[in-house]
Amino acid sequence: MVVLAVTEKGSLSGPQRESLDAIQQSLDQAALSRVQDHTVFRTRENAAWFRIMELLQEIDDDQLARGSHGQVSGLQLSEQSDFYRGKLVRLRGTAKRGYRITAPRNPLGIQEYSVLYVRPQDTDSPVVLFCLETPAGFPRLASRDKDGQITELNQPLAVTGYFFKSWVYLAEADAV
Repeated sequence: MVVLAVTEKGSLSGPQRESLDAIQQSLDQAALSRVQDHTVFRTRENAAWFRIMELLQEIDDDQLARGSHGQVSGLQLSEQSDFYRGKLVRLRGTAKRGYRITAPRNPLGIQEYSVLYVRPQDTDSPVVLFCLETPAGFPRLASRDKDGQITELNQPLAVTGYFFKSWVYLAEADAV
């Protein structure tokens, strides 16, 4: 039985590993099916959100590049959100503003993350990135919850990450 094998000290056989992977994929799909576009974050989306964060903590840069569905546009993400949800995508644009924020209590031990408002190359509609880290040499971001500040940027970037949802948020005029 797979569940018993997981609790034992020995390593898993190939078929046991495949069974566990299939179960995890089913759980991931069930969690992603609860994500609803054109809304703010909802509690029922937490399982999918934290699973994506867990995957980001485990994946290295080579795996990110190999697993990506390739370059997408902001328009593609907006119009085909169901297709891209939970998939690795690559996006190019310009980060216009950003900040660091303390993460809510979570099972992954994530203490804080960055939020970037990006203007994709193809549209004026912003894409909001939640990043566990920013690249070396990226401008230092203000801490929004500690000092209430947001860092204004004009930083070109190319990013690979998991698409989560088409999000509704309060925006200021000309925010990006």
